[in-house]
Amino acid sequence: RRVMEMGCGCGNLGKLLGRYVESYLGTDYSTLALKIARLVSPPNCTYVHVADRAGLTPFFGTVDTVVGRYFWIHQNFQLAGWNLEFLARFLKPGGRLYTDFYWPNPAVEQAVVFTPDHPLSKAYPSATFRYSGEDVGRLIAGRPFRILREEISPEMQRRYVTLERLPDL
Repeated sequence: RRVMEMGCGCGNLGKLLGRYVESYLGTDYSTLALKIARLVSPPNCTYVHVADRAGLTPFFGTVDTVVGRYFWIHQNFQLAGWNLEFLARFLKPGGRLYTDFYWPNPAVEQAVVFTPDHPLSKAYPSATFRYSGEDVGRLIAGRPFRILREEISPEMQRRYVTLERLPDL
């Protein structure tokens, strides 16, 4: 299987998954993190900057699975929509996208939490965005995805949602 990670950082997941998958594609904004990832990963792992269109184009339509750990919790509605459109280019029809939206546990004291419609904040750049089931539905509306599975984990304060890439119409 072919796996892609959005927000791969220094390649921690890639160097582990590379042993078990046909190919792994890691993308990130940090050129330094990508350089480190290339040094620590098996040869079937490729790392490409998210703005490198020429480097990314060969992977369009080839990916079976996309993951992004600790990624979706920091995406407001605008960024999450952009990321879904970006990732749709890579996934094959029937491919899976595993997301981890933030869902606060009321028993735990919270830091700064916004709704997904809130703009990004310069004052709180690491703020989290709380997505309800309805918010996830709004996010994928009009995009080539459907929800396959959803699980709320109060312990992890996450709404895990598995999306399936639909065929283009």
